[in-house]
Amino acid sequence: MNFLDPVFQILTHFQDHPESNLKLLLNHTLKTQKSLPSPKTTLLVYDIIRRQQILDTVIKRFSRIRLEKIDPRNRVLLRMGVYLLLYSDATPDHAAVNEIVGRSARSSRGFVNALLRNLARQRHEVLKDLEEIRDPRIRYSISPLLVSELNRISANPEEDLQYLNTKPVFHLRANTRVLSVSRLRQHLTDRVVEFRELKPFQSFEVRNPGKILETVVNRGQGFFQNTGSQLVSIVASRYARGKVLDGCCAPGTKSMTLQLLKPDLKIVANDINLKRVRMMQAFHELSRMTAKHMVVSDLTRPALRQGFDFILLDAPCSSSGTMRKNPDLKLKIDRESLSSHSRLQARLLATLLESHPQTWILYSVCSFTEIETEAVLEQVAGKNVRVVTYNQDLSGILDEFGFSYKQGKWGIYLLPHLDLNNDLFYLSLIRREKSGKLGRVY
Repeated sequence: MNFLDPVFQILTHFQDHPESNLKLLLNHTLKTQKSLPSPKTTLLVYDIIRRQQILDTVIKRFSRIRLEKIDPRNRVLLRMGVYLLLYSDATPDHAAVNEIVGRSARSSRGFVNALLRNLARQRHEVLKDLEEIRDPRIRYSISPLLVSELNRISANPEEDLQYLNTKPVFHLRANTRVLSVSRLRQHLTDRVVEFRELKPFQSFEVRNPGKILETVVNRGQGFFQNTGSQLVSIVASRYARGKVLDGCCAPGTKSMTLQLLKPDLKIVANDINLKRVRMMQAFHELSRMTAKHMVVSDLTRPALRQGFDFILLDAPCSSSGTMRKNPDLKLKIDRESLSSHSRLQARLLATLLESHPQTWILYSVCSFTEIETEAVLEQVAGKNVRVVTYNQDLSGILDEFGFSYKQGKWGIYLLPHLDLNNDLFYLSLIRREKSGKLGRVY
C-alpha cells in the first residue's frame, strides 16, 4: 500500500498548515513523486477530508484520550485507519490495521492497534449509528457558518448539503477550433472513457478525468469547465456585441468558451497575476485561441478604458460553491476570509461601474455566501451609483438550460442540479445608468 505514504504526508502537512491550498499540495506531491498511483492517492485524500468530522466522531467513541490530546501524527493515521475500515471495501480489515499501526510511532502502536481492532469488531454497529447522526456539521463535515448560508437560499438544505458532500464529476468541453464534438465523442468511446453527453453545452460529463488529460486537454483539443462556469460564458455571449473585458480571467476557460460561442468578439483578458496570465496564454496558444489580447493590471486602479460594450467580472471569491471538488473549503472558510473577499469584490465592481457607464457588467462568483453576493451589490448600489439589474433576462437563460436557481434582490443563485452537476454560482447582470432613479427589472 505505497499510496498510503503520500496520503499521510499530505494530510499531515494540511493539518499543520490548514491555510494551504490542498489541490496545489496534492499536485506538488504527485508531481515530485511520479511513481505514485495518482487517482487512488487523490481520491483517498479528498474522501478523508470530506468525512473528517465523522471520522473524528468515531475516534472519540473508541479513544480513552481526548481527540485534541492525541498526537497530531497519530490523529491523521487514525483518520486514515477509520476511513479504510468503514468505507474501503478494497482493503481487508487486518491489512488496513497493520498498515496504519506500522506507520505509527513505536510508543503509540498499542493505542492505535487497540482502537482500530475494536472498531473493526463493531464496524456494522458503528456504521448504523453514524447513519442516525442528524447534525449537518458532523454528518457533512462542514462549518456552521456554511450551513447557515445554505439554509438562507435553499429550499432543500439537507439534499443540497448531501450534494456538496459527494465526489465531483468533470465536464469536458470540446475545443471546436481543433476537434469537433463528434470526433471528441468518438475519441472518448475509443479509449473506453465513461461519459455522458450534455449536448446544449457541447460537453461530456466524465468521472475519471485522468484518462483524457494527456490525449485531449494537454493537446488543446478540449478543456474542463463545469456547467455552472459555462453558464457565465453563455450569458456573456448573449449580450456582448463587439469588445469584451474579461476582468479576472485566469485560468481562462470562460474566455475560451465565450470565444467559441461568438468568434467575432474582441476579447481583452485581464488578470492581476502575471504568472497565471502567462500560463493561460500558453494554453490558449496550444488551443489556437489567439484572438485575445492579454493584459496584466489591477482593476481597482483601472488603466483599461477602451470602449468595452460588455464586462465579465468573475471576481475572486471563497469558492464555497465548488466544495465538491474542493472539500477542504467546508471547514476552512470563515468570516474573516469572506469579509476580505467581499471588500475586494465591492472595490472591483464599483470601479468598473464608475469607469464604464452604460456598459453591461456580468458579476459572478462561485459562492453562495451573502456577503460575497447580494451584499456586494447592495453596497455598490448604495454609493450613489444608479444601477439597473436584469434578473428577468438571466432567469430566462437559466430556464432554457434547465438550471435550478433562486432569485435574489440583485442577482440569481445557481443551486444544485443532479442532471447538470453544476457548481453553485451567483450571477448579477447590471448596467450603470447616467440618469434616472435606481431601478430593478424582474
